[in-house]
Amino acid sequence: MSSFFEKAAARAIHGATPGPAIPPAPLRPPERALAGAILVVVIGCYWLYVPTRFFPWDDGSMAQMAERVAGGEVPHRDFRDTYSGLLNYWHALGLAVLGRDFLSLRLQLVAVFALALVAYTALARRMLGPRLGLLLAATAALFGPLQYAGPMPSWYNECLAIAACWCVARFAATGRVIWLAAAGLACGTSIAVKIVGVYALGAAVAAILWLEQLDEATGTGRPLAFLIAKTLGFAIACALVLRLLAHGGAGTELLTLGAPVVLLAALVVADDWRRARGPSGPRLRRCAARLAPFALGAVLPLAVWTLPYWSRAGLATLWQGVVVLPGSRLALDTTHGAMPGLATMTLPFAATALLALAGAGRSARSAAGLAALVLLVAAVALGSREFWYLQPWGMLRAAPCLASALTVLAYVTGIRRGAAVAPMAVGVCWFAALTALVQFPFPHGIYALYAAPLGLLAWTVAAAGLPGARALPPALLLGALAASAILFDARSDIRTLGVRLAPAPVAVPMNTPGASLLAPTRVARTYQALVAEFALVAGRCVYAGPDAPEIPFLARAGYCHPALYDIFEPGYADKAGFERALFDWLARARPAAVVLNLRPAFSRPYSGEFTARLRPLYTRWVLIDDHFLVGTAGETPSAAATGR
Repeated sequence: MSSFFEKAAARAIHGATPGPAIPPAPLRPPERALAGAILVVVIGCYWLYVPTRFFPWDDGSMAQMAERVAGGEVPHRDFRDTYSGLLNYWHALGLAVLGRDFLSLRLQLVAVFALALVAYTALARRMLGPRLGLLLAATAALFGPLQYAGPMPSWYNECLAIAACWCVARFAATGRVIWLAAAGLACGTSIAVKIVGVYALGAAVAAILWLEQLDEATGTGRPLAFLIAKTLGFAIACALVLRLLAHGGAGTELLTLGAPVVLLAALVVADDWRRARGPSGPRLRRCAARLAPFALGAVLPLAVWTLPYWSRAGLATLWQGVVVLPGSRLALDTTHGAMPGLATMTLPFAATALLALAGAGRSARSAAGLAALVLLVAAVALGSREFWYLQPWGMLRAAPCLASALTVLAYVTGIRRGAAVAPMAVGVCWFAALTALVQFPFPHGIYALYAAPLGLLAWTVAAAGLPGARALPPALLLGALAASAILFDARSDIRTLGVRLAPAPVAVPMNTPGASLLAPTRVARTYQALVAEFALVAGRCVYAGPDAPEIPFLARAGYCHPALYDIFEPGYADKAGFERALFDWLARARPAAVVLNLRPAFSRPYSGEFTARLRPLYTRWVLIDDHFLVGTAGETPSAAATGR
C-alpha cells in the first residue's frame, strides 16, 4: 500500500482528525516511462474512435437542444428538454466556438473527461501508489468516452461525481471545509445537468458523515438521540433505493445495485454504534458544521440555474420537466429490462472471492490457487466466446457490490486485528454504489460505462486494502479489462455493446454539413439523401418525427415543434387522440417540410390513417431507404434525393 493509504488507515485506527495533505509519491523513471506509454496508447485510441459510432438519437437531440438554446429558447419552457437543461448552454458554447457539428459536442466531452481523469489519477495514485494508480486510470480512460463519445449528460454526471469524490478526499487529507463547498458545487451542477446527480449528492453526504464519525470520541455515555436519528436516516435511504429497484427490477439488480448501499449503510451505522461516546449535541453540531458548506456549494448552481424560471408558471414547468417527467419515463422507456444475469459476473465474483482468501494465510492461499485453477479449466471447457466477452462487463457492473463486500470484510477483520479500513475507502465505495444506480432501468452497456470509473476505483482500493493483499492480482485484472476494451469493445456494435458480441459495421465519413463523423455505409447514404432533399428549404421550419431529432440539425432547418420524442409527450398513451392533436398542429403550422420516421427507436410509428391525412398538405413525397418519408411543397430536389 502507498504511504497515503497507510496513514489514512492509521488516522481511522486512532480516530485522529485530518492532518496535512499527503502528496503522492513522485514518479520514478520506470513509472514515468509507464505513464508516457499509457498516455500515448490512450490518446491514439481516442483519436481513432471518438468520431465513430454515430448515434442519431443521442447526437441529434443534444445538438438540437443546444442550437435551440443558442437561438434564445429556454429549456422546458419553449421545448421539451429530455434532461435538466444546464448542459445545453455548455453545448451551445461549443457549437459557437468549435463549429456547428456533432463532433464539436464530442470534443467538449473528451476535454471535460480529461480534466476529470486528472483528478481521478491523483486520487488513485494517493490511495494505491503510482503504478497501480496509473494502470487503474488507464483502464478507466479506456472504458470512458473512447467506447461511446455521445455527448450525453450521464457522462458529465460521472465526471462531476469524480470531482466531488476527489474534493471529499482532499477534505479528508487537509480538514479544510472549502473542499466540502467544492464537492457541493460539483453535486449541485450535476443535478442541473441531469436529475440523477442526486446520487452523487447522496454519496457525498454519506461519505462526509462517515468521516465525521471517525473523529476522536470524547465524553461519557452514548449519543443515543443522534445515533437513532442517523440509523433512521440511513434506513430511509436504503428503503428508497430498494423501492426504486423494485420498480420492475430483477434479482440481479437487487444484488449488484441494492446490496452495496445496504452493506455500506450497515457498516456506517454499526461502526458508529460501536465506537460513539459523549452527548448528542456536539456530534450534531459537528455534522452541521461540515454539511453546511457542502449544502451551500450545492445550492449555488441550482439557484443560478433556476433564475430564468423565477415565476410561478416557470418554476412549475421546470419541476414538471426535471422531476415529474423523468419519473414517468421509468414506465415508458422501451429499453427498460432486467440487467444481464449473474452468468456475466461469474469470473469477477470468483476472482474477488479468491483474492479475499489469498490474504488469509498460507493454507488459504494454496486452496485459493487450486480453486482458481479448477475454475479456469472449467471456464475454458464450458465457456463460449460470448461468455468471455461478457466477463469484463460483468466486472464493471459488479464492481460496486464487490468493493462494498470487500470493505465490510476488511472492517470485520480489522476489528479482530486492531486495525481499520482507510476513511476514503468507504467514501469511494459510497460514490461507486450510488452513482451505479444510473444503470437502472437501462441494461444497455452504455450505462455501465457511465458508472465504470468509480466502480473500478472502489474495487481496486478495497482489494488493495485487504490484509495481506498484493498489488499484482488487481493489476492483472485491470490489465485484462484494458486489453478487452481495446481489442473487442472499441470495435463492437454500439447497439449491442456490453450485451452481445457483434462487430461494428463498416463505417464511412457521413460527408454532410454538421456531421464530421463516421457512420455505417447505409446510414451515411441515407442522411446524405435527406440533406439533399432539404437543400431548398434550409432555414425554414420543418417537422421530423417520431424520434428524429437529428434531421432538422442536419438539414439546417428551423425548429417549429417543442417535442423531440413523441414517447415523452403528454397524452401519448392515447394513440388516436395524440395523432389527431399532432395533425391539427401540422395543419395550422404548415412547416416547410415533414419527415416521417418509419422505423423509430422508442416511440411507435405513425399510423397509415395519419399519413393518409397528411399527404394532401404536401405536393411531393419521397421515400428514402424505406426509413424516412419526406413531404415537401414541391420544390425541385437534387438527383440524389431519391435515395436509390
